[in-house]
Amino acid sequence: MTYDEALCYIHSKERFGSRPGLSRIRRLCALLGDPQDAPRFIHVAGTNGKGSVTALLASVLTRSGYRTGRYISPYVECFNERIAVDGRYIADGELASAVADVRVFAEQMAEEGDSPTEFEIITAAAFLHFKRAGCQVVALETGLGGRLDATNVIPPPLCAVLTHISYDHMQVLGTSLADIAFEKCGILKAGSEAVCYPSQQDEALAVIKERAADEGIALRMADAGALTDVECTLSGSSFKYRGAPYRLRLLGYHQCLNAITVLEAVGALRQRGLLIPDDAVRAGFLETAFPARLELLSEKPAVLLDGAHNPDGTDALCAALDSLVGERRLAAVMGMLKDKDYAYCAERIARRSAAFFAVEPDNPRALPSELLSDIAAPFCHNTRHFGRDYAGAVAAA
Repeated sequence: MTYDEALCYIHSKERFGSRPGLSRIRRLCALLGDPQDAPRFIHVAGTNGKGSVTALLASVLTRSGYRTGRYISPYVECFNERIAVDGRYIADGELASAVADVRVFAEQMAEEGDSPTEFEIITAAAFLHFKRAGCQVVALETGLGGRLDATNVIPPPLCAVLTHISYDHMQVLGTSLADIAFEKCGILKAGSEAVCYPSQQDEALAVIKERAADEGIALRMADAGALTDVECTLSGSSFKYRGAPYRLRLLGYHQCLNAITVLEAVGALRQRGLLIPDDAVRAGFLETAFPARLELLSEKPAVLLDGAHNPDGTDALCAALDSLVGERRLAAVMGMLKDKDYAYCAERIARRSAAFFAVEPDNPRALPSELLSDIAAPFCHNTRHFGRDYAGAVAAA
C-alpha cells in the first residue's frame, strides 16, 4: 500500500461522528494484538484547547527524555500531523504500513457486518505506530466527546485532562452543558489522576467533580488566581504561575490558561513517578508551535491564522485579538461550516473588522460564502464574498 492509497482508503470510510461506541475499536485493536496496551497515556478531552494542551504536554515529555507519541485531530496542513513521535510527524511509509496492517482486520470486520469508521481506523493505526516506535508515553487527544470516543479504548491513563468545556457538536453530545460535560468526563477512570482547566462554567464543573468522585480519583484544578504577570504580544506570551516564570510561543491569554492546566498535569504525572525537570517544562513550552492556533504567518503586515469554529473558541479569539491588535481594525477572511453557530461567530469577527471577506470551505458541510457575507454585512460596512477564490480573498485583505 502506498501513502496515497492509505489516505484514499481512510477517507473512503464513514465519518466517526455518526456511529459512536467502543465495540468496533475494541474488536479492531484486539485483532491487532491490542497495541494500545503498550505505552502509557495522558488522555485529553474538552471543547476547546485540547490540541494546544496535547501539544504542550508532548513537547514537555519529549524534553524530559521520554519517547513520546502525540495524537491530535483534525489536521491543518497535512494528514501526518495527526500522529507524531518526539515531535516528528509519521513518515509517509510508516503511515502506509500501519494502515495496510489495520486494513486486513478492518475488512475482516466489514465482512462480518461491522465495518470500522474512518476515525477508528486512524486511531488503530496510530496505536500501532506508537507501539512500533517504542513510545513510553502518548499525549492522546479525543476526537469527539470522550465516553464513546474511539480513543477511550485505552486502559486507565496516567492522567486525564479536561480542557474548557462549552457548546459544540450538540447533535451528538447533548444540548445541555451538563450532558456535554458528562460525555467529556467519560475519560475519567479509576486509577488515574485528573486535571481540570481553571475556568469552567458551574454546570460543567459540577458534573466534572461528581464524575471524579464516582471514579474515586482526586481532581486537580488549575488556579487562574495564581496566574500573574501575564504579557501577551505577537511574539509570544509570558506569565508566572505560583510565582514561577514561563514563556510560550503560543499567543493569547487563553493559551496561558491552557499552559497552567498543563503545569497541573505535570504535577500529577510527577506524583505517578515520571521525572519531569523544571527546565524541560520551560523548554517544552518554548518549543511548542501549533498550526492555526493564532499562528503568526507574517509580521509585516501582521497576518494571523486561527481555526476557531464555535462560540467559545471565537470568544477566546476575539479576546486575544483585542489584546494583541488593540484599536487597529482587522481585514478578516473567514469561512464556516453550516452545522456550526456561524451567525454568532461571524458577528463577533465582523464587529472588529474594517473589511470582511467571506469564503466557502472545500467541504460538503460548507456554508455558502454569500450567506456568511450577508450575516456579517450589518456589522461591517465593507463585506464581500469570494466563494472558493481563497487567493482572491487574501489578496483583497
